[in-house]
Amino acid sequence: GKVDAQSYVIIGKSWGQVNLNINLGYDFIGKVKSADLKNQFIYDASLDFPVTPKLTLFIEGYGNTTPEIGVKGTQAISFGAE
Repeated sequence: GKVDAQSYVIIGKSWGQVNLNINLGYDFIGKVKSADLKNQFIYDASLDFPVTPKLTLFIEGYGNTTPEIGVKGTQAISFGAE
């Protein structure tokens, strides 16, 4: 029933064809009676680099702080190719 708002900062840096992206956000959660939600910090960082003209590898880490009393935040790392 209440409005949520999010602020976000996106930072990028390149070294030749290697790219680093960092996204930092903060969620301002509107209070509701059905859950004890709290504001949370959200983050994401990725690094991608070309191996060949048709193959790029990447690694990414992302997560958030605790969104609710008694609930742990989420953190993960992924990697892949495209």
